[in-house]
Amino acid sequence: MRQFYRECDVYGTVDFIFGNAAAVFQNCNLYARKPMLNQKNAFTAQGRTDPNQNTGISVHNCTIEAAPDLAMDRNLTGSNSTSNFLGRPWKLYSRTVIMQSYIGELIQPGWMARMERDCWIRHSLLRRVSESRAWCKH
Repeated sequence: MRQFYRECDVYGTVDFIFGNAAAVFQNCNLYARKPMLNQKNAFTAQGRTDPNQNTGISVHNCTIEAAPDLAMDRNLTGSNSTSNFLGRPWKLYSRTVIMQSYIGELIQPGWMARMERDCWIRHSLLRRVSESRAWCKH
């Protein structure tokens, strides 16, 4: 299955861009919302199971940041009580590329490791290419 999303607003919490399709998000706004207590947000969880599959998630020229409810939580507590990651490898050969996108300050710089199988990271392609942060000087 192939999916193309352009100039969309996408909101969610845990693994809200999920599955094993060839999915492209272009010029979109991706917003993490406040999850339930003790949960972590991951924008993507790609599920490629075979290295020969032509599937993966591509995020191009998007804005990735906290939704107002999550940002407000930080403003009230003075710290970010929720961990927010770009994504995590859901299956053995996960493939996600984030390129030329703005990543807000509430998003951790990196990927959530798959705790029960750390070796999955070695087989997965999780990359950030030419992203910018409000607080980075590139």
